[in-house]
Amino acid sequence: MLKSNVIVLNASYEPLGVVPIHRAMIYLIKETAEVVKAYDGETIRTSSGELPIPIAVRFTKMVKVPYRNREMIPTMRKILIRDNYKCAYCGKHAKTVDHIQPKSRGGKNTWMNLIAACQPCNGKKADKTLQEANMKLLFQPRAVFQQEALLAAIAATGFDMDTLFTV
Repeated sequence: MLKSNVIVLNASYEPLGVVPIHRAMIYLIKETAEVVKAYDGETIRTSSGELPIPIAVRFTKMVKVPYRNREMIPTMRKILIRDNYKCAYCGKHAKTVDHIQPKSRGGKNTWMNLIAACQPCNGKKADKTLQEANMKLLFQPRAVFQQEALLAAIAATGFDMDTLFTV
């Protein structure tokens, strides 16, 4: 439980993100946040007493957040997660990322040009276009936006927002 993540909400209950439990505990100790939901009967001892182990915390004052539903910067890890670790060419487990339009031919590091690939397919395609390698994509790449990633991180905690606020 102490390795789990905690959902962080703004004072208005707007989801802001997911943080490690030690970061949430700092918010509670500094009294900048309060517990919205905690694990039943689970506490952690601090110098100032015992605190419940939170599932979700809410800031006591509004935190100004810049508009954030922007396109995220693609990284290898984010591409693999987006494609569910499935090779876009054969559907097997993917550990690498491939450029649909090779970099040597002007391909960029964009969401629409990067896909997850297994080692054999990545090697087969190499520095060729899809047509030259006689390969097809099983699914089309798509961009990932910050809000989508936030909702996925919240879902990964195992709690949905509807049950979060029930007593």
